[in-house]
Amino acid sequence: MAQVLPAKRPLGLSHRSQASVDSFAPRRKRTRLSHEPSIEPSEDDANLYASADEPSPEPTEADIHGDDEARFARASQIVRKSFRKESDNTPAESGIIEEIGCTNFMCHEQLTVRLGPLINFIIGHNGSGKSAVLTALTLCLGGKATATNRGQNLKSFIKAGKDWSTLSVRIKNQGPGAYKADQYGDSIIVERHFTQNGTSGFKLKDRNGKIVSVKKSELEDIIDHFGLQIDNPLNVLTQDMARQFLNDSNAKDKYKFFLKGTQLETLDRDYSQIQQELEEQKAKHQTLDKDVKELEKIYSRLEKKAQAARGLKKLRAEETLLEHQGAWSFVANDELEAAECEEKISEISNTIQQRKAEADTASENFARLDRAVNEATAATEECQAALEPAQDEEREAIASFTEARTKLLEFKNTERSVVGGMERTKKSMELTQSQIDEHKQRRELADGGLHAQKVRELEDAKAVYEQLKSVWGNHDEALPTLKNESKEAQINLQRLKAQLETNERDETQSKIKIRTLEQGQGNWTDAYPNGENLAKLLKAIAAEREFHEKPIGPIGHYVELKHPRWSSVLEKTLGGVLNAFVVTNKADEVILSDMMKKFNYHATAYIISRTERLNTTGHTPHAGLLTMEGALNISHDLVRNSLITNQSIEQIVLIQNRQEASELAHRSPAQRPNVKAIYCWSDQSHRLGHAFSMNNATGTTSMSAIPEFKGPIRMQADKGHHIQEEKENLARIQREARDLEASVQAAQVQYTAAQATLRNHNTAKKTLQKEMEQAQEDVDRLDGEVAASVPDTAQLEQLEKELDDFQQQLQLDKDQYEDLIGEKDSASKNSKEHKRKADDATRAVKVLQDRLNKCRQEAHERTQAREKALRQKNRAIDHVQKAEETKADWQRRLDEVQVDLETHTEDARNICERVDVPRGATFDSLNRKLEEARKRRAHLEKELGGSQEALVAQALAAKKAWEEAEVFVKNGEALRTSLTHALNQRKEHWKQFRSNISMRARATFCYLLSERRFRGVLLVDHSKKALEMTVQPSGDVNDHVGRQTKTLSGGEKSFSTICLLLALWDAMGSPLRCLDEFDVFMDSVNRDVSMKMIIQAAARSVGRQYILITPQAMNNKDVRSMRDVTVIKMTDPERGQTALNFSR
Repeated sequence: MAQVLPAKRPLGLSHRSQASVDSFAPRRKRTRLSHEPSIEPSEDDANLYASADEPSPEPTEADIHGDDEARFARASQIVRKSFRKESDNTPAESGIIEEIGCTNFMCHEQLTVRLGPLINFIIGHNGSGKSAVLTALTLCLGGKATATNRGQNLKSFIKAGKDWSTLSVRIKNQGPGAYKADQYGDSIIVERHFTQNGTSGFKLKDRNGKIVSVKKSELEDIIDHFGLQIDNPLNVLTQDMARQFLNDSNAKDKYKFFLKGTQLETLDRDYSQIQQELEEQKAKHQTLDKDVKELEKIYSRLEKKAQAARGLKKLRAEETLLEHQGAWSFVANDELEAAECEEKISEISNTIQQRKAEADTASENFARLDRAVNEATAATEECQAALEPAQDEEREAIASFTEARTKLLEFKNTERSVVGGMERTKKSMELTQSQIDEHKQRRELADGGLHAQKVRELEDAKAVYEQLKSVWGNHDEALPTLKNESKEAQINLQRLKAQLETNERDETQSKIKIRTLEQGQGNWTDAYPNGENLAKLLKAIAAEREFHEKPIGPIGHYVELKHPRWSSVLEKTLGGVLNAFVVTNKADEVILSDMMKKFNYHATAYIISRTERLNTTGHTPHAGLLTMEGALNISHDLVRNSLITNQSIEQIVLIQNRQEASELAHRSPAQRPNVKAIYCWSDQSHRLGHAFSMNNATGTTSMSAIPEFKGPIRMQADKGHHIQEEKENLARIQREARDLEASVQAAQVQYTAAQATLRNHNTAKKTLQKEMEQAQEDVDRLDGEVAASVPDTAQLEQLEKELDDFQQQLQLDKDQYEDLIGEKDSASKNSKEHKRKADDATRAVKVLQDRLNKCRQEAHERTQAREKALRQKNRAIDHVQKAEETKADWQRRLDEVQVDLETHTEDARNICERVDVPRGATFDSLNRKLEEARKRRAHLEKELGGSQEALVAQALAAKKAWEEAEVFVKNGEALRTSLTHALNQRKEHWKQFRSNISMRARATFCYLLSERRFRGVLLVDHSKKALEMTVQPSGDVNDHVGRQTKTLSGGEKSFSTICLLLALWDAMGSPLRCLDEFDVFMDSVNRDVSMKMIIQAAARSVGRQYILITPQAMNNKDVRSMRDVTVIKMTDPERGQTALNFSR
């Protein structure tokens, strides 16, 4: 439900003509954390409370009996559902009244009441000072004396016989909704002091009693922040006010009371005042628009005269200028000639410098090539020395291979012999088998061939079985290979997919980086980790006064990169150093570390005590080497000192070529003085790199890779170069992505094929298993049938015995053959190994031979290049000499011209100071222009009247008046239109709030009456601005209309009052609700029901504080034992008592 907050100190429209948007709006308040609503909204709530942006018509009486009945039914369902929902009530962290104190106030000389955070019952007999607690709360928090209905001014509240009174209220100030917690702490103490002579003042103190402010505006800000609404009659409601509301007022008065209690009246009054001001502004605008047009006409007329007057002044100035230019024309011609000579001399000087540089370059090139020839010669000798032992190893390897080859041939000869014996045994077996078959054939003639047929069937079945068994046994030999192929295909596919995902992330990051560079970062801190926290930290550092010297940082903000192509390598190697800060002492480092923890910014704080610029003379490498310090432009000396002290940037050398960097790294320390490390680019890309670290003590050198830096650039550099480089990187990533996509598709096909082959293998194995089982059954069946028809012949047995002997011999030969095959395979492997070694040795010799040839070729090429460089060096020296001779000729001509220039200058200076002469102008041409200007001026002087200065001043004044008036009128109209639109929107919102609040109040009122089986209607007619309420007690079952509140008994009136008040409280957003003597006219039944209703309503209003005053005793143990309820019993004052005791 929408909460209606108070509108304190509304400001009216400004009557000044320079009105702005701010002059039409109330003063801005500090943002306040809203309290949680007492009832959680549901889908029904969303339907009930439509969007406030939609215009709603003014509700009429027909709404109650028309479509409004459906909304009322839904609202009733929501109320019943929410009232039946049980939830735990938790105290609010802020805006809770913790303690109320009174001194010399009303009947109390000294009173202190400590309140609970949720439900408080203040009980006591009449005259014990219960109502004084609420009165003190209202007055102390800035309420008016008349609002309490107990006095007309503050003096009337001072205890009899006393001259002054002091009130104090302690407000809880904790959690995220605290008000200026850094100043007040976890409690705010409001103190108000007033005297009999009419003086009154406020003191706002922190938790320890220290005064923070004495301004009432600060108190109003606190009240607005917590939304306490002390002046709201529904927040602090006395019994007299409730009786007047129910009995002594008509429908329109009740409606006004309803609007005032829900704070809608304040908004309506503000909107009416704004509407009146807008109408006045519209009338003023119509008058001002005519004035603007008249001012424009005046300016146009005066501007024409001013333009003519300016022309006259220009003509006079032109005449004087032409006279002076004629005097200096000879000087200008001489200067042009002298400048031409100087330009030629300068060009020739530049040419001389360029040619000297070319000569120096040629000399350096010759010296470099001379060194290169010596290096190539040494490399050739080194290759020659390495070739001889390699040739010896080759000869030894070939000899070993020949020996192993001979042994392999011997095994092959033995193999052929054994194979021949096996062939002979097989032929003998075939002969014996033919005899057995012949014998069996003769026997078959006697038994009709049944036995032979069974034997053939048996042998065929055994052959089939053995074949299937062999195939089945050998089937899984390929299974490990298939599984490995499938596993390798799967791993390859996963690897390629992972690479593709990484590539896609890199592509996304690259596009984001390009878009960020092209659009420009909103804030430079966004390039750093936790950029938002860094911005807050920098603001806090700027505001902090405890630092001896302000910290400098982050370091990257003070560093500019001169060579942008080194950006990735340097960003990666410096890493977190660019996020760090620099301080000058330990105390500042401690403060800065605490602030970093507070703002969750993790970085190092370096302590550099020396603030003057460090002198690195004598500690840097040779001048020809680019160092990290030389590649950076550091704008702060403290940052430079830190990078030199902690990172040694003056001794880190940057070399683009990896080979050159490696050569420098492997030199002796004497050949590379003051070089601590070397960074270079990778051979593949300048975004990758290598780092060479040298240990001069041990003479060792180590190399490590520098990965690509993929984060936002922190060091300043040329943005255009960064964009172009990042676009090239994006193109490279996209090419890699296309290659990876093709590889993934191929790998997917390979993996799918491997899986299919594996499935087919398992299916085939199952099929073979079934076929083999069937063949075994056939063999068993036929074996029994053959046994029943076996012929008994001695000769047949002898032949079969011989056949068995041949088979045994054949098996022995096979065993010998298998052993021989094993030895032959071992010899073959040995031969292959020696062959591999011989091939490796031959390849090594070939590599060394190729390298030797390459070194010889390179030495020859470098010798030719050295000779060419020598010729270029000699030509460059000749060019320098010729250029110096030409320069001398032009210098002589310049000396002659300067003599003439001095003479002409002295003559011209006697006439006037130096003026500029148009290029190419002569004395004759300038004299002709002078005569023409004199004639034009004489003609114009006749036509104009008045001085030139007066005409120009009048035109300028008229222009200024017209422009200011036009801008003023346009701005005023735009402002009025904007404010009118905003006012109409806010009026629509106001109507929606009013409708929703009244609907919720009607439903809640009816539900609460039903707690005692009462029935009632709350009729709200917004068009007539009337509010009517009828109540039907439980006994009046035949009365369908209901009774007016004036006809109710005292208990029924009080119960109805409680129901209405709880219904309106349910629609309000204040965290504080106070009710004075709510049960004074109730009987025990009404009092118990009302008490239960109030406690249930308070429990549903999570975080709200209730202060309820009753003269009745709280004898209900269930209520007193509730953890949310605090009971404060006031003690009757005694005669002469100075402090009033109370018990809880």
